[in-house]
Amino acid sequence: MLDWFNIFLDPNTQWILFGCMLLGLGSGVIGSFAYLRKQALMGD
Repeated sequence: MLDWFNIFLDPNTQWILFGCMLLGLGSGVIGSFAYLRKQALMGD
């Protein structure tokens, strides 16, 4: 039942997940500050 959990024990998968989490967190913070300062790039 927990065979799918073994994929998270792979170091490559851990690095990819860690990098994606950092990228998501960083872009979310920067995007929020840009939006609040009215500097957001809004498409027409």
